[in-house]
Amino acid sequence: TADSIQLHASDQSVTFPGAVTVTGALNGSGANLTGITTGKVLQIVANTQTGNFSNNVGSTHFWGPSEFETTITPSSASNKVLIQGHFCVDAAISMGMGVQIQHTGSGGTLVTGANGAVAGQRKTVHSACKTDGTRMVNLPLTFLDSPNTTSAITYKFWFNHTSGQARVLYINQSHEDTNHGEISRAVSTVLLTEIAG
Repeated sequence: TADSIQLHASDQSVTFPGAVTVTGALNGSGANLTGITTGKVLQIVANTQTGNFSNNVGSTHFWGPSEFETTITPSSASNKVLIQGHFCVDAAISMGMGVQIQHTGSGGTLVTGANGAVAGQRKTVHSACKTDGTRMVNLPLTFLDSPNTTSAITYKFWFNHTSGQARVLYINQSHEDTNHGEISRAVSTVLLTEIAG
């Protein structure tokens, strides 16, 4: 009729000949639209690291710990991958520190749109913070990627700093990592969520 569809008791289904746009609210107990898949969470891959990591990084270089490399295989090329997580980081002195998001490609390529714009000699990063050498700070991850593939894709995370010379960078611990009640250890996590596109 003009404002309703009545289902036959023996079948309880409606078949449409093509794409359908659904508007309005669903009313009634247990009402749902199981046939609509866009935006649904299809899988989640979590990579949580509780270990302590450090590396001496040159002033113009990046450091990419392999422990944080995380792989997901999309089920459709139209699906999205939501990259989330955080890194607890520190360095020996007060300085800027950033993280860059890459993925598998020709040895590792920047994820389009996930990092800052190229501007001269400036480093492009996803997020940045300022360390102080005594306590950890947070580098957050949030980006919705469109990898356009059904092949396994590995996301990589590369760290840099703003000091003019080589500096030791730390993850999950502070530079001042003495065995004392005021000192903390932390956890860093990468979360990849495939979302139906």
